[in-house]
Amino acid sequence: MEPEEISSYVLNKLLKAGADDVIVSVSKHDSSLIKYSNNLINTTKTWENIDLGIFIALKKKIVLTNIKEFSLSAADDVVKKLLKFVKSASPNKEYAGIAKGPFSYKKVEDSYDKKIASLCSNSIDYVEKAINKALASGAKRTAGVFENSVADVSLLTSNDVKARDRGTYSYFSIRAFNSKEASGQKVGSSRMIDLLDVEKLAEEATLISRQSLNPEHGTFGKFDIVFDSLPFANIIDNIGEAMSAFSVEAGLSCLKDMIGKKVASKEITIIDDGTLKNGFG
Repeated sequence: MEPEEISSYVLNKLLKAGADDVIVSVSKHDSSLIKYSNNLINTTKTWENIDLGIFIALKKKIVLTNIKEFSLSAADDVVKKLLKFVKSASPNKEYAGIAKGPFSYKKVEDSYDKKIASLCSNSIDYVEKAINKALASGAKRTAGVFENSVADVSLLTSNDVKARDRGTYSYFSIRAFNSKEASGQKVGSSRMIDLLDVEKLAEEATLISRQSLNPEHGTFGKFDIVFDSLPFANIIDNIGEAMSAFSVEAGLSCLKDMIGKKVASKEITIIDDGTLKNGFG
């Protein structure tokens, strides 16, 4: 059976068995990966991953699980186990049910690219362009990865929510070397392949590697820092995790006990918006 058929089957069977709320999601990812080093392609890989997630609530008792086998026997087995587990679980007094649908969703521009979905062996061309550009710009050797993914996610709930989203993703990383100690790295990501300029990334990585030649000792002191996108992204990534409500409440965040307090300069504004054009949700 198709994953979407299994999700409908599981939802109906759990409701007939007495479940109060049910959510079933199907995530399908088709991915490809190219690794290269010493100016040569070393590895190419493609794979598919399909995952079906199930959430069930019964008398404020909650259980969730995932399965990767899509057959009636597997569906029947997981339904049987879920009903057994949920009956023995402790009730969550804070549980208030799931959202009532149906909903309408804003269309996100530049979130799905047919070119990425049909890239196949043509992805090698992008790697070769980047390698050649780096060498022409003065690099001695290069290494990195090129990843592409096509995601198809569908959602079905017992409260009249039925939704589907498709998205594509490209990630390119290049490290250019001018000596054992002198190297530069740049990365780029995009949902649209035409917005990912691998040659520009190669040129910038090579420039950093050339600037790293013949380093000199600096002086001690207090300085203003202008961050490049790569190190600044690492900082923002950690801040994003720290702003998670779960991380704060669990005491895992540097922002715990900081509600209502100043945590940054007024000059800084951080927006997390998954509906931005060519953005990642």
